[in-house]
Amino acid sequence: FGLMITSNVSAIGVTMFGLGGGVAALFVSLLALANASGRLIWGPVSDRIGSVRALMACFVLAAAALLTLSFVSGTTGFAVGVLAVGFAYGGVMAIVPPFTMVNFGARHQGINFSIMFSAFALGGLVAPRLAAQIAASNVGSYSIAFQIAAVLALMGVLLAFGYRLVN
Repeated sequence: FGLMITSNVSAIGVTMFGLGGGVAALFVSLLALANASGRLIWGPVSDRIGSVRALMACFVLAAAALLTLSFVSGTTGFAVGVLAVGFAYGGVMAIVPPFTMVNFGARHQGINFSIMFSAFALGGLVAPRLAAQIAASNVGSYSIAFQIAAVLALMGVLLAFGYRLVN
């Protein structure tokens, strides 16, 4: 969800929310700030409540933000959705490395995290392009892409919940 929005945020702002190019470009920076904030805030939250609960919260927040982008119009809806997606994505990026180490040990953290991070790389290759193609097929609307990403985020909640049950 994070890379899909990051690579398309300016186009989303212009085509779906009617923003001018300069304002849409400003949201690229605001998204980056939200992402950085998420990384700084979710790490300590994860230490306090546990990485699985924190991941679940990030996925729920992301799903809610994506649905906001899908169904709410106007600059405020855009701002809320984009900033929440950035904040949640930053959280995931802060939580996954220690989660990986806890589950697979510190000895091979570099290779283990590289394997885990390859999923982000695959998402970065597929999601932005797929979202843009969906928008092109729907008169510039990314709503279907947002809804698909929201479902995937909710699947992440279910997987995290299943992980908690097993462990």
